[in-house]
Amino acid sequence: MGKYDIIYVICPAFVKTGGPECLHQLVNSINSQGGKSKIVYVKHGNLPIKINPQYEKYVNGFIDVDSIDCNNEKNLLIVPETLVQYLLLFKNKPIKKGIWWLSVDFYRSLASFKYQVNKDGFLKTIYHLRRTIGAKNSIKEAEYHYFQSYYAKDWLEKRGFNKDGLCYLTDYINDQYMEKHINEKRDNIIIYNPKKGYDKIQYLRSMIKEYEWIPIENMDRDEIIGLMNKAKLYLDFGNHPGKDKMPREAAISGCCIITGREGSANFIEDVNISNRYKFNDVRKDFDSIRSCISEVMLNYCILNKDFEEYRVSISKEKETFSKSVREYFVE
Repeated sequence: MGKYDIIYVICPAFVKTGGPECLHQLVNSINSQGGKSKIVYVKHGNLPIKINPQYEKYVNGFIDVDSIDCNNEKNLLIVPETLVQYLLLFKNKPIKKGIWWLSVDFYRSLASFKYQVNKDGFLKTIYHLRRTIGAKNSIKEAEYHYFQSYYAKDWLEKRGFNKDGLCYLTDYINDQYMEKHINEKRDNIIIYNPKKGYDKIQYLRSMIKEYEWIPIENMDRDEIIGLMNKAKLYLDFGNHPGKDKMPREAAISGCCIITGREGSANFIEDVNISNRYKFNDVRKDFDSIRSCISEVMLNYCILNKDFEEYRVSISKEKETFSKSVREYFVE
């Protein structure tokens, strides 16, 4: 047997985003290394409670919250920071509890509300409160804090969380991005995630019109990989609430990367690119950003080499993740 009899990982049902994929990858890694883990689905809006086809390669079944054995002290419950309220269901129960901090900013917005948690898997907002009241009570239940980014580690340490209970648990990008050969013949295309830093990107688009700008939206994974394999540059001036996957996906696909300095982008451990490609303010730094973009477009083959160290670190993340899973949950 491993360190735990069963490790339960709570996840919103059917949601297809980076966070839920990480949670499914965690369950898969624990099980493939000899541990025993189960994904626990909770209802999310009107989405069906079933396995999203994107995640069928990670898990072959799921349970609901009522099926968690909370009276065994050798069981462990892990929740993402967006679902910390579920820890309150098991207050004073022997089951061990942990939070996987995939994001800091999502938790900070969540902490503005107080929630009632019901066994049927629903979160019901009761009323708006002062920041930190509802969620702060929930995270007190956690014995372990697994941080996906050094941005989260810094945030937790500054708030007095026990360093002995902090564990680095990075994630990794989908294997499909690792399987593609990098295309060195690129078009003068700038790609970006319209859900992150949209106003800042729109400002840059309005001022820099000599290149083609393509938002990454309404595309399946193959289409995204195809786009990332022909663009020269990926821009991200979002808030980087955790170690975001899209900059890593773009980098490993051969794109040069330019970011802001919010959130994890300000930590070299999370976004391992030179400071010459990071900017504080799109308006105040506009001339420097324009110059940097022009350099990339003119000298892509040369400047692309600046991101090799970042790509190497990305390529090692799955192995690092597996080792951490084995150490924390299996051996």
